[in-house]
Amino acid sequence: MLIVFSVIGLIYFRNILLPLAYSVAFAVFVYPFYRQLKKYRIHKGFCVLSVCFIFLIVSSLLLYLFAYAIQGWLEFFNSHGKELMAVQVSFLDFLEQFKLKEYFVAERGMERIVSMLQYFSFSLVNYLSLFVLSFVYYVFIFIAPEGYLERYLDYGKVGVLLRTYIKYKFFFSLITALSVSL
Repeated sequence: MLIVFSVIGLIYFRNILLPLAYSVAFAVFVYPFYRQLKKYRIHKGFCVLSVCFIFLIVSSLLLYLFAYAIQGWLEFFNSHGKELMAVQVSFLDFLEQFKLKEYFVAERGMERIVSMLQYFSFSLVNYLSLFVLSFVYYVFIFIAPEGYLERYLDYGKVGVLLRTYIKYKFFFSLITALSVSL
């Protein structure tokens, strides 16, 4: 029962928990930089401002990569639109042989386009709201007293292991992306 309720809770609260997990993971990764700034006796407000700036830069780069990927898809569809239309026409001709065309083409094309645009705009607004929520969590993490930061962001070897995992995961993901691109 506990597992079922936990899974249901995770599903329903994912819009809150995903930004929190992203913020905590990023905070653990940036914490050594924050600690280095504190070692030089820099004011805490400036330290928080600098790690928030790092968060905004990295998250903006991720958003830029997301937008660049969407732009690539749009360019693909623009350049191969005639071929895709030919495939669609041949598919509809194939369906016509079995009298299934009306079953698959029940909606009008414009309604599909409007529905896709609504879904895309909803996804964009959802992503931006998750970004803002992640930023709020991130700021509250670093505003916490120093004892809590040390205890939760650099707890023994957990912080070191998480930072190592993120570094390796980033490196292997970069190699995979470059390999797929080539």
